[in-house]
Amino acid sequence: MQLSSLLLVLAYVTSFSSVSLIIYLLLPDFRRRAALARLGASEGREEVDSPLLQMMHPLLRAMAPWVAHYKLTAYRASKEKQIAGAGLKDALSTDELLAWKIVTAVLGTLMMAFLFQSARHPLLIVVLAMLFSFLPDFLLKDMVTKRQRAIVRALPFSVDLLTLVVEAGLDFSQGIQRVVERGPEGPLRDELSLMIREIRLGTTRSEGLRSLAKRCGVTEVSSFSSVLVQADRLGASIGSVLRAQADSMRSERFQRAEKAGARASSLVLMPLVIFILPAALLVIVGPVLLRFVYGIG
Repeated sequence: MQLSSLLLVLAYVTSFSSVSLIIYLLLPDFRRRAALARLGASEGREEVDSPLLQMMHPLLRAMAPWVAHYKLTAYRASKEKQIAGAGLKDALSTDELLAWKIVTAVLGTLMMAFLFQSARHPLLIVVLAMLFSFLPDFLLKDMVTKRQRAIVRALPFSVDLLTLVVEAGLDFSQGIQRVVERGPEGPLRDELSLMIREIRLGTTRSEGLRSLAKRCGVTEVSSFSSVLVQADRLGASIGSVLRAQADSMRSERFQRAEKAGARASSLVLMPLVIFILPAALLVIVGPVLLRFVYGIG
């Protein structure tokens, strides 16, 4: 009886993980669509690689007007900020996210009910629908976290490169353009490219920097933007400010690496105590105990 219960739990976990993985595989297509939209590509010429997305995305678009009448002001504001932080502002709306949650809840619950007889209980159906409805939120939050980490990793190199080109004689806008052209691929380069386009369309440098900090949602980018805005307002030299910021970010990067190394050593200690130490004690003390026991016997 216990074995069958354990197998049932494992089957539930495997099914939930499989559905989650299938949905997560759709996210790169959303990111690709956002990148094409930011580059000014026509959405009609876009090719969708995932057949699941080809079936699901038209459904989300069709359901978006149906869920638009649900106000949920605070929730929509929070999710709109998360969508922008994930780089999906041009690819996924809050209405489509709500539709995605509904589709995930319905399809996930139906799949579980189809696979398992016990999942057809009304109470369990409600619980499964709630769990599957939160899955897009978890995936979106994970995307935001990964994107912010990528921005923080790429920021010191980009600031160093910007400092070099500005000190070489280019102005700030041309320096940002050179960073976009020569810098590593990633979300930071996409955001800088978007900022350049905003400035070319008439946005001031200060407003572009504030918008950059708001979209990224990273403390380091906010601090960098605030310093440049302050320098622009006071008329200070951008080159000297960038040099100071580059030195500061380089030091912070080394400090983060040291903290990560110290944290890794403490994390390794627990598996060492749980798995390696008992085996070592068994190898060392085991023969002595056996000899002592059989010697007495």
